[in-house]
Amino acid sequence: MSAVNSLYCSPTHFKLVVGSADKDTIKVENFLEVALPPNATINGIVTDATTMTDFFDSVAKQWGIAAGKVMNNPLLKQPSQLVVHTNSIQTKILEVPPVSDEQVRIFIKREFDQYAEGETDDLYDYTILNPSLPSGGIEILATSVGRSLLAPYVTALTGAGYNLKGINIGVNCHIKLVRFLPELTGQSFVLVHADGKDQTITLFIGGFYRFSNRYRLMNNPNTPEWLAEIVNNLSSMLQSTRAQRKQAAVAYAYVAGMADAQIAQMMTASQQLGVQIVKLDLREAVRAPRPFEGAAPFEPGSYLFNLGNLVKVHG
Repeated sequence: MSAVNSLYCSPTHFKLVVGSADKDTIKVENFLEVALPPNATINGIVTDATTMTDFFDSVAKQWGIAAGKVMNNPLLKQPSQLVVHTNSIQTKILEVPPVSDEQVRIFIKREFDQYAEGETDDLYDYTILNPSLPSGGIEILATSVGRSLLAPYVTALTGAGYNLKGINIGVNCHIKLVRFLPELTGQSFVLVHADGKDQTITLFIGGFYRFSNRYRLMNNPNTPEWLAEIVNNLSSMLQSTRAQRKQAAVAYAYVAGMADAQIAQMMTASQQLGVQIVKLDLREAVRAPRPFEGAAPFEPGSYLFNLGNLVKVHG
């Protein structure tokens, strides 16, 4: 299967995974993490497209030099799929009748437009969560995102020569990745994804996505205060979930993007939280290259959105 560039800008870093996916395995061919230029993005939104164009161009040039293919750069030749993760993207679970794709999008636009003030330039998309409800309908995750939010990303990437083929959202990458892991089928749990200054907690009931919260972490990563923030956010979400969804028995919190020692520290809070803390194990699902001598190995938990994005592309 042909490789795809899976791209994601966290609050602090540009993360790139080159790979592909079949029904059993995500194959990582190469990966990269580079600090973003200061003040060019804020909370997942590009604020300086010119600086980001120069940045993406620099990454591509360095990639081509490393690959020995400056004139036929594989990073620019291969299709690229971008992930955007920001609170500015609206999502909503809807039940729709089994109708055409065009009609589903009309339902979605009508749903979001009723809360909008005046005309919008939003784009609408959806993911099927449950194709067969008892009512005969289909459950979807509907998405509304402003063109103005995506345009600077498109400008910067295409301006730097990337072959941009599509844009995904972070929550959908979580959904696709969870569906990809057979051991999570039918479970009720939360996925706790820590990513430097960012934390996302996503709830699944009976294996189906219910909702997701994104948190901006104020403390420096990998400090005791940072870990305390993550635990407090998880505790608050679990308390809210239990209050609102009394039928939902969440037994596990699967954690990704943290060192084993930090996850071990979280486990000491299991009784207080009322869930079992477990590291999300992707060793069987992800096949990654052996690192060069002295280089850090590929850590799947640090590239969760990128990996889920590959499943979206090929799933």
